[in-house]
Amino acid sequence: MAEPIKMAGREITVHQLTISEVRDYLAYMQDREALRLSWERYETTLEKLREEYGEEGVVVEAPGKPEEELAQPHTVDLLFNDPVTAKAVSMASDMSMEELEGNYSQQEMKALIDAVRGQNPFLLGMMERFASH
Repeated sequence: MAEPIKMAGREITVHQLTISEVRDYLAYMQDREALRLSWERYETTLEKLREEYGEEGVVVEAPGKPEEELAQPHTVDLLFNDPVTAKAVSMASDMSMEELEGNYSQQEMKALIDAVRGQNPFLLGMMERFASH
């Protein structure tokens, strides 16, 4: 285990994810991608129908609202655009996804991401391989 990271006076511990945690992380990422693709297909189909039949001629019930955590990109992911995602940081530390959006400096968050990277080199390698395909 790495030295704790200090963030806003709090000590955050980072650990290496277990194989089962990596499996859970992959399932989360697959669910997120499936949801994104589903909404893209829905929006594309709706757009085509409206082009063909006009706005008033298409009455479609939207699919259920996606889970908030899956639907919106996390602030940390948007800010850093790093292969080490907010979800990976949350899983490898004692911080929730909500806590990651707390009152921390960008340098503190970058140090936490780097600590997660250092503790999880194989996870990082897997994520980089996925990103390259």
